Amino acid sequence: MSLDRAIAVSIAVVGLVVGALLALVGAFFIPATIGWFSWGDAAAALTIGPYVYFVGRSFRSTAAGILPALGWLVTTMYFASLRPEGDLIVTGEAHGLAFLLLGTVSAAVGLGTIRRGVERHDRRAAAAVTDEAAD
Repeated sequence: MSLDRAIAVSIAVVGLVVGALLALVGAFFIPATIGWFSWGDAAAALTIGPYVYFVGRSFRSTAAGILPALGWLVTTMYFASLRPEGDLIVTGEAHGLAFLLLGTVSAAVGLGTIRRGVERHDRRAAAAVTDEAAD
């Protein structure tokens, strides 16, 4: 295995783990509220989408951006399911459902904007090379 491939695989694994950790932290902050505002919902909306976008842009691939979103989704679904001891971390109440919805939409927006940013960067790079060649 080449060094480049080893680095790419390690970054992908880190992306998957960080996506799962973002879900873990956000899920445990769902009960922390100020009035109607839940810190877990804010964490879901503001963390996973930009992180998915960052990983996808780093790899210049939407497929790589799916890994943090997948880690977030699998971890969240685990916490939303009833465990043998009867614990339920992400409940079916308004804040729990908002956490699932906001995190999923945030990840989808992050994934959807990766390709657009990569194409824009490629056009700028091609224009710069063309301008340099003309000089």
